[in-house]
Amino acid sequence: MRKQLFCVFLWLMLTATAYAQSNSSNSAVYIDLNTGFLFSNNKEFGNTWRSFPALHANIQIPFYASRVEAGVRFTRYNGYTATEPDADFSSFYFYVGYGYPFKITSWYNLMPVFRLGSNLMLFDESAVYVNNDASEKFITDQSESEIAYELVLRNQFKITNRWFLNAELSYNHTFTYHPIPVTLFTIGVSYSFSQPHWLQDIIQ
Repeated sequence: MRKQLFCVFLWLMLTATAYAQSNSSNSAVYIDLNTGFLFSNNKEFGNTWRSFPALHANIQIPFYASRVEAGVRFTRYNGYTATEPDADFSSFYFYVGYGYPFKITSWYNLMPVFRLGSNLMLFDESAVYVNNDASEKFITDQSESEIAYELVLRNQFKITNRWFLNAELSYNHTFTYHPIPVTLFTIGVSYSFSQPHWLQDIIQ
């Protein structure tokens, strides 16, 4: 199922890119503030930690007819058991992304997005390991940063000329020793404004 989803997503992105040079109607910059809810696709991970609603900030700028973005998502995880290997931790996902918006109606856009970034995990406690006779001790770092990608299907609904409601369904995969695949539902608001001239000059 995961491979099929990736193939469909890749096809949408390639189709969008093929048309990106011929249509440049939207020159607005969007700033998003969202909250998200996580559903773990990893039984071991989901049985070990529970997540709190995420906080997500994102900025999108036009690139011809497509859009590029950058953002960060903060998620707090608490372990179900009070052990050092399962210590509570905070996750910061920093990313850049590329997407192409499809205008469905005058008030609704659909946009597939591919994101690539780093998942920085800050643990409250270090894990401590000792050998059988307790003569040696090894303490792990309290921070870990791993590469992560994300496939996103973004829905944007127009409220006014500058304000929008957005909802995203996304699949995130973090390449830890035991990979962490999760599915997220994100909802929030977007504010748009005209692209500054200096930014247009840089892109051109």
